[in-house]
This record gives sequence, C-alpha cells and structure tokens, in this order.
Amino acid sequence: MKTTLLSIFIFLALLSPGTSLICLTCSSFGRSFCEANKEKQCTEKDTCISTVMSSTIYNGPRELAQNRCFRSNWCYPASFSFTSENNMYFAEHIDCCQTDRCNPKSPELPPRELNGLQCPACYDRNKNNCTGTETVNCYDDETRCIDFVGSLFEPRIRKMQLDFQGCATQDFCNFAEGKTRQVNDFLKIETKKTQCSAANEAPISPDLQAN
Repeated sequence: MKTTLLSIFIFLALLSPGTSLICLTCSSFGRSFCEANKEKQCTEKDTCISTVMSSTIYNGPRELAQNRCFRSNWCYPASFSFTSENNMYFAEHIDCCQTDRCNPKSPELPPRELNGLQCPACYDRNKNNCTGTETVNCYDDETRCIDFVGSLFEPRIRKMQLDFQGCATQDFCNFAEGKTRQVNDFLKIETKKTQCSAANEAPISPDLQAN
C-alpha cells in the first residue's frame, strides 16, 4: 500500500507543471560580458536577470556582467546611468525575463556617445556638501540634470556615501527618496535626495557656427 501511494505521489509530481524558472548563469568581474552556459533551478519568487555594469566610481574603472536567478520584485528592466565631473560615471543595463533559459547573453553597453546636452556637476564621496560649479557633457540617454545624495552598498567596499550633481537617465532619476533598491546581487542603492530637471543644450562652438 505504501509503495502504491508513493508511486502515485511521484506520478502526480511529474504531471504538475513547474512554477519556478530555469535560468542560465554566469558572472564576470573585469569584463562587460559573459556567456551563460550553466543552468540553475530558481525559486518560485525568482525571475531570470541579465545585467552589465561599467563605472569609474570605485577608485578606477570597473566592469561586471552577470546572468542568474534574481528576486522578481527586485528586477527592473532599465538603463541606469549618471555622469559627473572628473570623468566619474556609472552605467548599468538590466534585462529581466520570465521563461526558461531566456537569458543566454549579457546585454551590451554601447560606447558612450555625447548627446548634445550638459548639466552643472560636482562629485564628493563621503560628504554632503556638493555644489555644482563645473559643467559636464551628457552621454547617450542622459537627458536629465540630477542632484543626488545617497549611498552604495557593495560587498567589497561595504558602504560608500555619494553626493553628486551631473547628468542622469530618467531611470536613475526614478530612484525614490528614502528607499533602498537592490540593483543586482552585488549592489544596493539607498537614496536620501533625488532631484532632477531637464538637461540644457550644450552651446555650439564658434567654429561650428562659422560652418
């Protein structure tokens, strides 16, 4: 009898449709891509994520690519980017998908290209007194001027206070004040102040006007 019941339970389990995804996984530090060739059974609360990041705010250039299971309520398809003075920038692209093995490759970060806009800029780490006295040119989808105060939480650096002004994408501006968002497995962003306005058109140089 016990053997019969066990057989029935196994048979029913095989017939039941799975509610968790199978995601492809890879992780690469120091490169902006990785090929996901391993599979992982996620939990029912997960979705598949592919993310790529490039930044200069960590005492020098850093790149990261990652594909894996990720909490569904943390996964926001978006392009987060800001540019501040002294070539300080952060750029990350995130894709989320909800079918098995839907994340074989990392998204691509295109080469940074100027978009003809500019914003007042300043950059301070571990301070809260940044005033934008310089002007920086904006790149790609950075169409907003931002005044940001908050923190980054990352295992290798723990907590880093950020106070900056510069250019930003609308996705970065959407970080709500007083909230913490898990961007990926390695990075959380806590915002204390996020104020954004339309970026300004960069003035045309005299040489271009003459042409």
